[in-house]
Amino acid sequence: MQDSLDLLEWPALFEQLLQECLTPYGIQQWEAQPFFADTDAIIQHQQEVEGLKTLLIRHGDVISDTLLPDINPVVKRLAKEGFLNLQEIRATMRVVDLGGRLIRHFARGLRSENQLDYLSDLLNESVIPDDVLDYLQNLVESDGNIKDSASPELFSLRQKLRHQKQAMQQKIQHFLQNPDFAQALQSAIVTERDGRSVFPVKAEYKNKLPGVIHGASATGSTVYIEPQILVTLNNALQGLQADLQKEIERILKQISLYLHGHWEALEALVSALGRLDRRLAAARLSRLLNANPVTLIQSEQLIDLKQARHPLLVLQTRKDPLKSVVANDIQLGLTGDRTMVVTGPNTGGKTVLLKTVGLFACMLRAGLHLPVGEQSRMSLFTNVLVDIGDQQSIAQSLSTFSAHIQRLKSFLADETDLRYGLVLIDEIAAGTDPAEGAALAKAVLDELYQKGALTIVTTHLGELKLDAHQHTGFVNASVEFDAETLSPTYRLMIGVPGASNAITIAEKLGLKESVIRRARAGLSAPARESSELLQELETRNRQLEEELQRARSYRLEAQETYEKLEFERQKLEADKRQTLKQFQTSLKSRIHDLENQLKEMRKAALQGQVKYPEKMAGKLKAMGKKADEAFFESRESIGDVVRLKVSDLKLGETVTSRQLEVTGEIIAIDSGSKEVTLQVGILRMTVPVSDLERPYKSRLPQKQQPKAKHLERKKRVDEGASVLDEPLDPSLSCDVRGQRADDALLQVEKFLDEAMMAGYQAVAIVHGQGTGALKKQIRQYLSGSSYVKRYYPAQATQGGDGKTIIELAS
Repeated sequence: MQDSLDLLEWPALFEQLLQECLTPYGIQQWEAQPFFADTDAIIQHQQEVEGLKTLLIRHGDVISDTLLPDINPVVKRLAKEGFLNLQEIRATMRVVDLGGRLIRHFARGLRSENQLDYLSDLLNESVIPDDVLDYLQNLVESDGNIKDSASPELFSLRQKLRHQKQAMQQKIQHFLQNPDFAQALQSAIVTERDGRSVFPVKAEYKNKLPGVIHGASATGSTVYIEPQILVTLNNALQGLQADLQKEIERILKQISLYLHGHWEALEALVSALGRLDRRLAAARLSRLLNANPVTLIQSEQLIDLKQARHPLLVLQTRKDPLKSVVANDIQLGLTGDRTMVVTGPNTGGKTVLLKTVGLFACMLRAGLHLPVGEQSRMSLFTNVLVDIGDQQSIAQSLSTFSAHIQRLKSFLADETDLRYGLVLIDEIAAGTDPAEGAALAKAVLDELYQKGALTIVTTHLGELKLDAHQHTGFVNASVEFDAETLSPTYRLMIGVPGASNAITIAEKLGLKESVIRRARAGLSAPARESSELLQELETRNRQLEEELQRARSYRLEAQETYEKLEFERQKLEADKRQTLKQFQTSLKSRIHDLENQLKEMRKAALQGQVKYPEKMAGKLKAMGKKADEAFFESRESIGDVVRLKVSDLKLGETVTSRQLEVTGEIIAIDSGSKEVTLQVGILRMTVPVSDLERPYKSRLPQKQQPKAKHLERKKRVDEGASVLDEPLDPSLSCDVRGQRADDALLQVEKFLDEAMMAGYQAVAIVHGQGTGALKKQIRQYLSGSSYVKRYYPAQATQGGDGKTIIELAS
């Protein structure tokens, strides 16, 4: 297994993964168990990584310059009632403090989400031993030293020590200022020897200065003397320092005894940090690779990868933005084919293809996301066997071919179970006679097929192309080569065998024309015709692809233009509605004021103060009805409301009375009087049909589908969206194509807020396809938005995956 991992360059990717860890505990978890054996564990790991990736995007990461210290040995010693030194206590406090902050940062983000509940165990704040942190912070400074307040004795000793040092300093200054001693000093710098203050004295004055000699310089020109006047002070200073050290050791034992009572809490914290950090590292790597979770297929063997990119190449291009990685769709096993024979020129990307598929199999087993497009699928392979590169061994007297056969021997051994195995072979049966090599390769591939393996091989052997075409369960593939520019395009073409292009390349590189002619003449007629046919197929395929790409580009441009115009039209209609609503509000306010004035006048008339203007009251009521009708007609003209008839209504339907400004359920319809009875809460009221309109939310336009298409329409699910039989086609949309993610999210949030205020039931976000990054961030935002009931991609006729339909919450 390790040989295969090395050949696939898994260690390089694994090293990048470990660099994304913030704690030694995450690294230890990865190193102890890089791969999962259980399918459910892989699915759960992928889901948790996706959830943490969402939190990273929305709430940011925790920045740390260095790894947290490893306190696993400390916890083990505490479990046995061992004592800790100050450095170990400092490390423990740092882990509890910074580890707790790490968990709390993402737990806070989780509380603002509504679709990531599955992360609650991973981000359980109860695992943080706050009482331990409080205890340690009361005794230990942030720099790791014991606080003066840790005990009265410690406070007293440190105070005495400071006073003693001050007294010592005063004596030293007095000594230095004495002219009788100044000439004896080598310098006026006081040093320490054995913890005692000494002066550098010239050797010739050593007997003139009373005190204790503590040594001399290497040259003997300087003698270090402790003056007699400092001996008593130094003795007292050393005594205080010894007492201070004893008190610190007593406090360290006290702290160790306390931590012994909480060693299980510390162990639980370390375990939780390891689980979290492992998955956070995978989430950070997923962001670096612009990766996605892949659907695991258990019932069958297949590879169905969209826009697959080699992960190590993706990481390299992040360092060099001028480079890019060619993405390929890789499919095998979808139609019963289980062996792919890949041909094409050297340096065309065949080996990279093998390593990409092999690395993906390893990454999937590790629960990682893959640098592929959405809706990619892949089987979980129990055995990944790889033969890539030159495996010759001088020590074992093996040639390249012999080493190759040795690996094939292990692949084909009876004890090797390949029923859910993936076999990747580079240049199968190369390094020997082509005819014998081809015969051997065909036999090996047939045996691998019979053993049930999913196999991808690369080759230059022409016979294998024909065999792949004729053999059931085999498929040809090639890496494209541009004969005009003499450069590979690295694009994989499944179903089309590749040409070696050796003679064409030699000709382009300027090899003598007569040699080229003899080389072509030396080819057998079938070989020459086959080579020419393959080159023509490659050229036509490239031309068709270019034409298809241009057609897609034109279609996208036309669609973008249409959507922009449609957006402007809808915005104009929304502005009209808003203006009408403002006008209605203003008009109702004025009528209300006039009605209040009439009430005051009626009250005064009843008291005999003035005459009540009956005529004016009648005119005012008529004017109000006329204004309301005019407003209704304006709304009707822009399609904001439909005038209802008795025949339009049905029992149980919800309608709104414009005059009463209430919404209720129809419980009775009188066709003769053209009136309906509404149930509004506990009240019942009779209103004319002419006063009714449907609530705005149910008046959203929806495209009518032909019956046959309706029956054929498939239910769709996307990123937490519910399954719907009748996807909506909203009239209001927001176009954020070409914008930066941050700007687009701000515009989307404002748009949803305005749509909710306006009472829309559903809207759409147009983000386009592109790399899929903007679409992904918008959908991740929608999954946590309180505005959103559910969301899903538009139908192909409405914009497809470049447009997201959103049903708004009530």
